[in-house]
Amino acid sequence: MGTVVNLTTPLSPIGGVDLDSLVVRENYTSTDGGVTLDLTGYARDYVRAGHVIIRTGTVGDYVYKPMPLNGAGNAYGTLPASHEYYGHAVQSVTSKYPNTGVTYHAKINPLVVNADAGYFDMSGILSALKTALTHVIYKGDND
Repeated sequence: MGTVVNLTTPLSPIGGVDLDSLVVRENYTSTDGGVTLDLTGYARDYVRAGHVIIRTGTVGDYVYKPMPLNGAGNAYGTLPASHEYYGHAVQSVTSKYPNTGVTYHAKINPLVVNADAGYFDMSGILSALKTALTHVIYKGDND
């Protein structure tokens, strides 16, 4: 069984900069009912909209996680063995309530970067994301 969360508890707002609507520009298709993220070993106490979501496991027993960060916690790390790119978080969530929608058919703006606020540069993994997530359009504001 995957990670479980109490769905009746309201999410608390995440303070600081909010660039969610600039990162997830359009969401065409996402997971029905969303997923609960396994945040074991994740360096932050929140996951921002647009964050790369990965998964491991088999059908019916997938475990969904935020893409790991580098050692400094200020950029994406490497995709762990036996994991695959799954999509992008639709909205920001806290570690206390890590349930989120995940889009795998969307328009994502990879140019929004503010590592201090949790929006990480995708340029180092963008080619791999485009290969894995063929229904995601990566397009900046002026593209």
